[in-house]
Amino acid sequence: MVYGDSDSQDSVEAARLNQPQLSSTQKKAGLSTQLPRFNVSRNQAVGNSEFANQMARLRRSFTPSQPISQPELFAGRRDLLQRLIHLIEDQLLHVVVYGDRGIGKTSLLNIISSLASEANYHVVYASCGSDTTFSSLARNWINGVPLLFHSGYEPTDDAVEKGGVFSDLLDGSEITVADVTALLEQVESTRLLLIVDEFDRVGSEETRAKLAELIKNLSDRGAPIQILIAGVASNLASLVSHIPSIRRNLIGMPMTPMNNDEVTELLSSASSRAQIRYDKGAETSLIRISRGLPYLAQLIALHASILMFQENRETITKGDIDKAALLATEELALRVSASAMRKVEQLADKFGWQTLCDIAEKAMINIGQLTDMDLKGTDSEVIEALLEHTDYDAENSGEKYWTFREEASMPFIWLKTVTGQLVNRGGHSPVSLSQ
Repeated sequence: MVYGDSDSQDSVEAARLNQPQLSSTQKKAGLSTQLPRFNVSRNQAVGNSEFANQMARLRRSFTPSQPISQPELFAGRRDLLQRLIHLIEDQLLHVVVYGDRGIGKTSLLNIISSLASEANYHVVYASCGSDTTFSSLARNWINGVPLLFHSGYEPTDDAVEKGGVFSDLLDGSEITVADVTALLEQVESTRLLLIVDEFDRVGSEETRAKLAELIKNLSDRGAPIQILIAGVASNLASLVSHIPSIRRNLIGMPMTPMNNDEVTELLSSASSRAQIRYDKGAETSLIRISRGLPYLAQLIALHASILMFQENRETITKGDIDKAALLATEELALRVSASAMRKVEQLADKFGWQTLCDIAEKAMINIGQLTDMDLKGTDSEVIEALLEHTDYDAENSGEKYWTFREEASMPFIWLKTVTGQLVNRGGHSPVSLSQ
């Protein structure tokens, strides 16, 4: 038998242990194979292409931190999608989609954009920030509309052939509502869908009022244009300044948590792509724990799948789901500020996690909003520490709602309570993201 050099022997040992081989330079630097490694590099290094392929399928199938952008990957929400298409296409309405973060609004916008483009709509997408003004939003939109669709231009005109856009017809000064109305009135030979995401981040009431005025102008003139707005808000009035005259032109569509059938469809679709399966009870447990939140369902499913592959099994068990939920709880905790976490823990010590969980669950079901009736019997200390009043809801007789001061606290409290029950039942000890 011929023995190779020490690096070759180390390679065999690294492969046996499913660890990366260290080079001579790395050894001299004192690096240890016991440090965590990126799985892709690790498995490429030892030739474990099957594991790398499995992980690649998982990452493509479960995307908790990224919105869905391809229609073939979209699952659940079919009724909501059909209703949204009907409102835009048949009723020619402008629509506000609102709901909590992680509920799937951006994924819905991406799919609507793709389907509208297939139907020969011209779609222009814009995302807002805290510094977004009406002028910057309008310029973003008209930058995306070719002069080919302007009634004053022919397809053979020089400006059209050079790829000119509507914004070329304005100077660099601030764009007014009248400016953009006059331009968009000239749209022909297409239907225009203007999408604006994360509109809740806009801090200026003036910007909101101007957008509402634009919606009224476009509707009054019968322009072939619909505006689709999405944001985190508990009601329509808090996204767009309330102008009574636009109520017949603008409709609000809340995105509530998925029902069990929709979560099942989401998981089945992703599991089919990832080539994994669940044993009896595992899928049921995942549906219960995720509480209709697509982000949470995908996050837990991803962790559970990785746990399964690491143990060279072909089926996800309920134990995998329980452990994955503990990992997801740690991740959600990182999204809660230190000050909010201290308040939550202090309240949990005094009133119990279940008390906080009952409030969080009600809010999750109701797009993040709670009424005084929902909070009946809740200690005022809990209310004052966790919640704050929203603006008056003009759609509901001026009633005020309560929302969580820090939105990330809501799913964290829910999952922390559920995973705490798992540990208390003796099912699993807490696990660490570093393991």
